[in-house]
Amino acid sequence: MSIKTDTIYEIQSTEDYQKFVFSCKDQVIALNFYANWAQPCQYMNNVFQELSLKFSDIKFANINAEELEEISESFEISVVPFFIILQQGKVLTKVSGANPPELTKTIAQFSKKTAAPLMESSTPLNEKPKSNATNVLIDKENEYEDLTSRLEKLVKAEPVMLFMKGTPDNPQCGFSRQIVDILNDLSVKYGFFNILSDQEVREGLKEFSNWPTYPQLYIQGNLCGGLDIVREMIKTGEIQKLLQESGIPFT
Repeated sequence: MSIKTDTIYEIQSTEDYQKFVFSCKDQVIALNFYANWAQPCQYMNNVFQELSLKFSDIKFANINAEELEEISESFEISVVPFFIILQQGKVLTKVSGANPPELTKTIAQFSKKTAAPLMESSTPLNEKPKSNATNVLIDKENEYEDLTSRLEKLVKAEPVMLFMKGTPDNPQCGFSRQIVDILNDLSVKYGFFNILSDQEVREGLKEFSNWPTYPQLYIQGNLCGGLDIVREMIKTGEIQKLLQESGIPFT
């Protein structure tokens, strides 16, 4: 059975989720997909709690996206926080990321109640960087440059380049978080690109490097691999050797 905490149900299993949706009948449902390791989720959990108090005619529920992968995958969720609005089992709309105004506006759209704007939280969404990472942005001055040329420049933008979901301070998947931890342990300076910010780069880089998943790590423009490969190369000393041969400082 679902555990009700104040105005939000905590979904604990797939069966639990199905029973919850069935019990809501024709009521509108707001689902919050979160992960305990993601700092933006901690912030948005509080926002979600506040919204559940303001819009009592909507049913609210929390779902741990990693523990309940079957539910997450059924909605094709690849980032957190992620919010889905349902009615009678059908998706009405979705909201991705830590965006309180957008989430408030969306939920209000399906509520019969009118609520005042949320108070600004004193808790920052982004903490100060704890790594040696540099955000690499696409040159907007040459928007007509073909994708291959853009990707060739991106993978060489820094001697060490990481293509990940999210940012080093706010990774949006567990694999990205783990590879950031590995690079931080090496104390190596690296550039990063948030592939969630550019769908064309996200899909194009898969074909460009013939590597279907993220994160992807490059050294001097050459693909090393994803999390498992990089972890193994660290163990064998291959990554350290590549860094040393390239004259890239690390510890």
